[in-house]
Amino acid sequence: MIAGAMTNVWWFYAVILVMGIILAPVNVAISGWMNELVEPKFLGRVSGWLDPLMMTAHSAALAIIAAIFPAFIKVDSIYNAIGILMLIVGTYYLIILPRLVRTEKKVRMELEM
Repeated sequence: MIAGAMTNVWWFYAVILVMGIILAPVNVAISGWMNELVEPKFLGRVSGWLDPLMMTAHSAALAIIAAIFPAFIKVDSIYNAIGILMLIVGTYYLIILPRLVRTEKKVRMELEM
């Protein structure tokens, strides 16, 4: 959302650089959570489903943006929409994933006893 409000190109580049630096560790953390939430024997299957779904979602998003960009939507609207979606998804992960991890740890502790 911040990048969509930039009027100076160099500030825009700086914000995109910072976002890129921040997103890499977030992706690593999500991958670590996936390893903890999914049984090891199903990890390849889950990854095998997620990768094509993510690539399809990226392609569909780019196709939609290419179709509506010049006539119906502005660049700042795209950045604002992506920022809002990232906040929604981040909030969802922040609420759901720690609870799932606690539940999984509780189940593991009960099985070990």
